[in-house]
Amino acid sequence: MKIVANFQRLKIKKNVLIFMLFFITVFILIFIDYKSRFNKQSDYKNSDSAYEYNYEKNVEHLANLSAVNESEVDKEKIIAEYLAKFEKNQPEAAIYIQEGFRLKKERRFEEAEAKFKMAIELNPLEYQSYLGLTEIYRFYMKDKEESIPRLLMAPLQYEPKNIIFLRALAQYYESKNNYQEARKWYGKILEFYPGDAPAQQKFDEMEGYLQVYRRSY
Repeated sequence: MKIVANFQRLKIKKNVLIFMLFFITVFILIFIDYKSRFNKQSDYKNSDSAYEYNYEKNVEHLANLSAVNESEVDKEKIIAEYLAKFEKNQPEAAIYIQEGFRLKKERRFEEAEAKFKMAIELNPLEYQSYLGLTEIYRFYMKDKEESIPRLLMAPLQYEPKNIIFLRALAQYYESKNNYQEARKWYGKILEFYPGDAPAQQKFDEMEGYLQVYRRSY
């Protein structure tokens, strides 16, 4: 009987030991996973900070041009230098864009976002980067959807007449049923390109919606 009792005690101790080892292993795995996620979040925040810094720096630089005496600075020359730099960076930007769409397809949205932002930093005039980001923000990271208009306006600091981004802004506001802002951006297209028939049609359509809205209130 004593032998049986001792055996049972050993069996219980063995089970307790196995349970403790299992618990410790699970705890270590959870800790490693948490640390990995924390590091990734730090990388994303650093990416956001770098993107915001470069965007603000460029905007501030361009804004300062208008405050300087015309005789002291050639604004068109500086803009041309920016555009030449962006064109030179395009091959590298294209790689980030390709990686961004691949990660987006794999539903790794935060990583895709970081890639698209790197591409924008290299070439702010490549529309595919913005297309990828706006799709992510509209459908998957909806807490960032409010940043879409500002995102699409950024390239206009370099090319105010860029019809791709003007139309993208108009279409975005139209999709949100913000007909006043949509009409404004379709109007911008017509201001620069008076013969743009689709923009004229959309402008008239937005005006029609606004008139109906005014009459109903």
